[in-house]
Amino acid sequence: MITLAEKLIMVSKTPVKPEVRRAVEFVSSTPMMITPQYTNSGVTLQYSLDGTSWTTITSGETTPNANIIYFRGSATGTKSLYASNATTNSWTFSGATNLECNGKLDRLIQNTLGGDSDILAISNYCFAYIFNNVTSLIRVDDDFLPATALTNSCYQGMFQSCTGLTTAPALPATTLASSC
Repeated sequence: MITLAEKLIMVSKTPVKPEVRRAVEFVSSTPMMITPQYTNSGVTLQYSLDGTSWTTITSGETTPNANIIYFRGSATGTKSLYASNATTNSWTFSGATNLECNGKLDRLIQNTLGGDSDILAISNYCFAYIFNNVTSLIRVDDDFLPATALTNSCYQGMFQSCTGLTTAPALPATTLASSC
């Protein structure tokens, strides 16, 4: 099956950049803007519109409009975007339709920006509510959540009210944590 991103790249004749595997790729059939949220002080996030040029973005700041937006990040100290399990952790995808997420979500909490390691042990509240109420979300990669050691509330409410998402990604962890 050809993904929406592959279709958009074929139409635009833009080659796939090798750096993209080191990021999370958000693809919409219409131009969108993304407003990420994070509350842990050791987090650095960057976005790219081409998979090559990266711009640091702060929590609550909004990206430019595009059909494909890449994100990568690092988290020092704790492997979590968030310090609590609040619905205000939700990212906003303004204008997105048929939103797909490609890659592995842990590319947002790497040891270094652009890292490509599977983070198998994540911290409390790591991705709690990140996609809460993102009704345009229709697909995530099957290996989107590679962690095998889960902690309290690490995935709590992650896909809550994502009414367009009909298949959940695989969960390689065999033991769940409280509210996860």
